[in-house]
Amino acid sequence: MKTKYIDRNIELHMLGAGIEGFFKKGGFRTFIEEIGDGYRVRALPTHIHDIVGKITVQVSGTPMDFEVKFFSGARSDALTKFGRLTSLFGGGIILLRGVKSQEAEEKLERKFWIFVEENINLLQKKRARRR
Repeated sequence: MKTKYIDRNIELHMLGAGIEGFFKKGGFRTFIEEIGDGYRVRALPTHIHDIVGKITVQVSGTPMDFEVKFFSGARSDALTKFGRLTSLFGGGIILLRGVKSQEAEEKLERKFWIFVEENINLLQKKRARRR
């Protein structure tokens, strides 16, 4: 999913750092890298998560006009499809793992977008106070 933000005037590196902190607080291993016009945060689940694949968030654009993209679920979808194909031969456990992962990803994504909205509002207020 992606969301575009216009006229927010925030520092993108601060938003990227906040997103990385969100995932670290959730127990993920994180990596952040600067890309051409923004930042990419990768979050790898650990043993405490039901999520099986990595999550990637990309923040790109300018401080006044930027977008945030959330990518996940490729591995969960593959497990679910493979589990359905092999369910007659005992692949139900794979199907269950894929479904659990998809549910956990959806729950995390809902929390993520709430966090992003709150963080953007906070960064806007901080920038306005500096003026």
